[in-house]
Amino acid sequence: QLLYRWYHSYLSTRMQKQLAHWWTVIGLGTKGKISIVTYQILTKLDSVYRVELPTDVKGLLNTFEVTISFGIVQTPLECLGLHGYVSELLFWMIMPLVSTLCIVLVAACILLTRHRLDRTALIELALPGVLRFLFLIYPYVTNIAFEFYPCYEFADGSRFLKKDVLIECTSSYYKSTVVPLAVAAII
Repeated sequence: QLLYRWYHSYLSTRMQKQLAHWWTVIGLGTKGKISIVTYQILTKLDSVYRVELPTDVKGLLNTFEVTISFGIVQTPLECLGLHGYVSELLFWMIMPLVSTLCIVLVAACILLTRHRLDRTALIELALPGVLRFLFLIYPYVTNIAFEFYPCYEFADGSRFLKKDVLIECTSSYYKSTVVPLAVAAII
């Protein structure tokens, strides 16, 4: 309450605008998004990127995993009939597109109720939400895509994908389907 009064009573309109601009540029929103994405990547370091972390660090990161992931990654895709790594990768490649379409549709409905639906207004309303969503979901998509690389290697020379042991890492299916899909998801 005191800060609010000080802000409106003692600062000129020009200073208020400058303060709002700098709050946006270096504010908590940007730092929060960066922190969330950093934790999204850190929670997958050992399993995806094969970086061995100390036990205490793993424990700390695991406590953040569900909180930072918003529980999205914990959804068992088998319940949706999606079995195996390729199905999971395709789901995570298509889900951002479908979600983006939903955000745009919700923005269009809001503008329709206000009788202000035009292309510029739709872009101005939908774009910030779309960009925030894509910024938060991209680390998940790339983490899942990078799971195409770690393979179990056996004494007989056979190699199987750690994420889906039904896929042999030296097979033509792996080289012609799994690798191109993973690379497409990363890009």
